[in-house]
Amino acid sequence: MACLVLIPLFAAFGPEPIRARLALANAKVLVTTPVLYERKVASFASTLPHLQHILLISEDQQATTIERRIDLHALMSAAN
Repeated sequence: MACLVLIPLFAAFGPEPIRARLALANAKVLVTTPVLYERKVASFASTLPHLQHILLISEDQQATTIERRIDLHALMSAAN
């Protein structure tokens, strides 16, 4: 049985509060923007072993191909 728990993160959180919440939750997926990823998550993403996917949503719809990061818009377009 799969379970989905959403944990909204306040955009004003710094990297450490975000890292702590993701680690405590053993988060498997993070949905964020490319800008917030680079500012707040990139520095510690590799230290979260449970984090399997990072889904990036972007207004400019530019694909990003870096380990564990998936452009959500491109993924949804490909599903059509």
